[in-house]
Amino acid sequence: MKTRTLVLLAALTSVTACEGERAGNSLSASGPVEVPVALSRVAGFDDEGAPILRAISDSVGSGPVAFLRGDSLFADVRPLLAALDSAARVEQGNGRLLLNGADTGLPWEPRDRRGYAPVLPLAARLHAYVRLDRTARMATVWAAPLLCRYARNANYAAPVFIEAAEQGLLQRCDPPVESEVRRINTARDDEMWAAAATLTYPMTAAGAAALLEAFGVDAYAVYGGIAGYPILVREPDYRTSPTLLERFESETVATLERMICELPTAVERTARRAAPRTSSEPGRPTVIVEGFEGMDSVADAFRKKRLLASAVTARAALAAVRAGAPTVYGIEVLAPAKDVKRLDSSTRVRLEPGIRVGNDWVTNTPAVTLSSGGVPQDIERLEGAALDTRLQQEVDRSSSECRKPR
Repeated sequence: MKTRTLVLLAALTSVTACEGERAGNSLSASGPVEVPVALSRVAGFDDEGAPILRAISDSVGSGPVAFLRGDSLFADVRPLLAALDSAARVEQGNGRLLLNGADTGLPWEPRDRRGYAPVLPLAARLHAYVRLDRTARMATVWAAPLLCRYARNANYAAPVFIEAAEQGLLQRCDPPVESEVRRINTARDDEMWAAAATLTYPMTAAGAAALLEAFGVDAYAVYGGIAGYPILVREPDYRTSPTLLERFESETVATLERMICELPTAVERTARRAAPRTSSEPGRPTVIVEGFEGMDSVADAFRKKRLLASAVTARAALAAVRAGAPTVYGIEVLAPAKDVKRLDSSTRVRLEPGIRVGNDWVTNTPAVTLSSGGVPQDIERLEGAALDTRLQQEVDRSSSECRKPR
């Protein structure tokens, strides 16, 4: 089974299928607040297959081309149809939208030389797709031919692919794009289901293991870290392992030890590159070049402080981990659907069940926010000989510790 993980960095919400019913309310100046929305269309694709967007606009009237009223998205019909199907003929009769002479049953609101209608049910009649970002107040429309062209080569983890498949739009392509999409509410109780669980507060590996055991679920990936150092341990092909959290703890310790033990080599490399060197060409005078690949003393001190801070921070973090500091921030699990749903009831996790696309999973990586805290103030204040002395002390300490068997 392929691994496809989608890091969702924005909250994107689809317009619901009942938009047409809600849109039946007449639009008037005394009604709910209307929020302008930037409306774009997919005009094609670049060399890498990414969609090229063009704004939908015209010079008719002074009102917005599109707006949100409550939960419904409305747009000026004529420029919208020009983007979705330029051959479609639109009229209005008795306050209703007529498409190619047929009554759609959708309201038509004439205003300031524009004619507004609900977007989603109109797009659905043309087998088109609409994606709305309510937070950014932006909407993008995909005409059917471009949607089908995109879907044939798209990453099935892309939200456009998943949502268009769920709306049945990809089955209308010619030939149809195979795209069975299932969510956990359709799963049998005993059907194995993947999910991403972000912990509401960090835990130790032992604490996270106890949480999973309490709900009868097993992990195939663990995310976390400490002091700015991210750690990930993951099994291939969604294979769960009872020792995964133990391995995560061992990997955390090993990562911090490497940061400490690599300091002498990093300092030596910096000193070697910072040493004065000569540069001469035939017929030109010899030039003495100083600094870290030409950098000045300020940049040299900056580099030294960060090397020193990295080792000092890693040493403190290592002591904290050995003393039981929490390092686990998120877990991906695979378990019977009934147990995944039970885990969702825990106040200690924010659970996002995976989406099954064909035989593969789409899961959102648990959010892990780590901060190193920057360079400690006592190190930031060091300059010149004092900085060099402190750095050498740390190098000597690292060299001594890393020679000892651990």
